[in-house]
Amino acid sequence: QNLPYNEGWAGATASMIGIMGRMATYSGRVISWDEAVNHGKTYMIYENHDALTLDSAPPVLPNADGLYDAPIPGVSREV
Repeated sequence: QNLPYNEGWAGATASMIGIMGRMATYSGRVISWDEAVNHGKTYMIYENHDALTLDSAPPVLPNADGLYDAPIPGVSREV
């Protein structure tokens, strides 16, 4: 076939596999492709990302000890 070279599908698939790995690690469960693609959760931290500036507050802040929450396998609710 005389089609332009395009690695879009391979790149998108590789990215989704990385996301699935994170979902599985955070949740402590095996995650299927269908579950990962259709879970309905958004990873957009800011609803209005067009309004972000260099002075915008970060989406996550440290606790009183200066530490950030870390995902715990089997406890965190990734999916």
